[in-house]
Amino acid sequence: MSQPPTATAQPDAGERATAPPPRRSRADAARDNGRERRKLIADRSAELFNRDGYHQTSMAQIAAAAGVAKATLYHYFPSKGQILFFIHDEFMGVLLDGLQSHADRGLTPAQRLLETMTDILRLNETHPGHVRVFFEHFRELTAEEQAAATPKRDFMFATVAGIIRAGIEDGTFRDVDPDLAAFEIFGMCNWAYQWFRPGGLMDAKTVAEKFWDYAARGLLAEGSAARRPAPAVPPTV
Repeated sequence: MSQPPTATAQPDAGERATAPPPRRSRADAARDNGRERRKLIADRSAELFNRDGYHQTSMAQIAAAAGVAKATLYHYFPSKGQILFFIHDEFMGVLLDGLQSHADRGLTPAQRLLETMTDILRLNETHPGHVRVFFEHFRELTAEEQAAATPKRDFMFATVAGIIRAGIEDGTFRDVDPDLAAFEIFGMCNWAYQWFRPGGLMDAKTVAEKFWDYAARGLLAEGSAARRPAPAVPPTV
């Protein structure tokens, strides 16, 4: 958990009057403006890609949806592929920030896994267009863009597998293959965009908790005869 803020000495009224906050430079303001404009364009593009399809959406349609001239659009994104890469990068940034936040809070492996599942599913509420684009159009990126995006994807997978491994080591989880278990978690969460609808019967947190229950406890009832140990896997020939 985060620590409470520490008390700091407060300047007196005279000091406050003579020490105004530093003014932002025009260059800083322009950079912030540019970032906000790029994000707006990417958000509108993701909505169009989600509704009409990536290949069916033109740069002219994106410019109209974002409320900018085509020349302005090309200034920020010289190609539709660069918008696609921006969406991928923003999507991964949200998830990686979440991973770091959970680690910084000192959560247990079980808590970190649940929070990560919630983060993935919550993107269906906060970034619905981004989710479909991320999962369906990775192959549309250039080879160079895929090479740039892949390490973040790999890091995400390795971190989740590492969380499961840590849970095995502390006795929270039983001894399973961490990589295979990670594939199971991602399989459940990543596919949800096909059926999850914001504002439906369950929100993302509820779905994550139910997925967590299914993954952690399975489907078999306590005392079920089917809970007997599984037979050994026969050796391959």
